Amino acid sequence: MLITKYQGSGNDFIIIDNRDNFVYKEIEKLGLSVNEFVKKLCEQHTSVGADGVILIEKAKNPKNHFSWSFFNADGSVAEMCGNGSRCAARFAYEKDIAPKDMVFETIAGEIEAHIMDSKRVKVQLTPYHSHQKDIEIKTEYGTFKGHFVNTGVPHFVVFMNEDELDNLDVEKVGRAIRYHDYFAPKGTNVNFVAKTKNGSFRIRTYERGVEGETLACGTGSAACGINAYLLGLSASNIVDIITKSGELLKITIEDDKVFLEGPTTKVFEGMLSYEIF
Repeated sequence: MLITKYQGSGNDFIIIDNRDNFVYKEIEKLGLSVNEFVKKLCEQHTSVGADGVILIEKAKNPKNHFSWSFFNADGSVAEMCGNGSRCAARFAYEKDIAPKDMVFETIAGEIEAHIMDSKRVKVQLTPYHSHQKDIEIKTEYGTFKGHFVNTGVPHFVVFMNEDELDNLDVEKVGRAIRYHDYFAPKGTNVNFVAKTKNGSFRIRTYERGVEGETLACGTGSAACGINAYLLGLSASNIVDIITKSGELLKITIEDDKVFLEGPTTKVFEGMLSYEIF
């Protein structure tokens, strides 16, 4: 099985062309469920390792270029992934599946993507919704006031100062908020954000499905940008987000439209050894 690994701002993904549906047949031959296959593939140290798996599939609407199935590292299905969508778009362009300007299908809706240059990809996410301000979540680590928005997947955004952000135990606090009853039954992604002196925003994210802090989160960065703009923390509708990996993501808000732009990197391509299973 030919696999390709891309990363976008520190989020890494295993991408497989499954337009002929062969991946599911191979998984069946291995005697695994899709969940088991994905979990093993994403396992660090003893396997390929990744934050998620993307299967590129035939579009249901002939006007679109392709569809995808996106799986988190724990094997669960995700409605959307911002950095994953940028990596998928570059993969599709480099494999001649789609042109530079493309539209593809996700559970969350149709995504427009644009190849800006050899590395940078810009995507228009599905319209954000369910914005709620000033929600207080009580945990064993304290009470956290934040703001909820769905950018294809649910996100809770907590603003704080840079010292607080640097000293925060994202794994513990993020997990407590992610599983809080307020967000039951599906839970939420959790973002902790600090505004810098130059007006950009640093972000640390606890990702649902990965179940830990990641180096970046595209939809989380979008949620940060939306809240920063709507709450008046950013004077501009173009918001610069600095991820934990140190890379910059640019978020643009136009009414209910949200654009995510940033770099992508092709890490490797090769044949998957079934010995890992």
